[in-house]
Amino acid sequence: MNIKFKLGSNRFEVNFKVIPTNSNGLALMAKDSKNLDILQNAISDANAPAHLINSVLQKSIEQKLKLPIEVDNGYNGAGYGFKFDMHSVAQMLK
Repeated sequence: MNIKFKLGSNRFEVNFKVIPTNSNGLALMAKDSKNLDILQNAISDANAPAHLINSVLQKSIEQKLKLPIEVDNGYNGAGYGFKFDMHSVAQMLK
């Protein structure tokens, strides 16, 4: 999944691989070391807090899936964890 975003005054493009998690969610990890370097440079250049990166990724996933998701604060693996907002999914199925 290719995600383009702006942090500070700079624009970045990072390719992520999407991995299912044990909690029926998703994890996004930089696809390779080149993309990890871009992501780390983006974070350090903008002095961006983790919640800002989570927000950028969350919005990108929601736009692609057309479903609401939440940051999985309990995810402790590599990358960034997300889970489906099951209440919203249930409401969509009514």
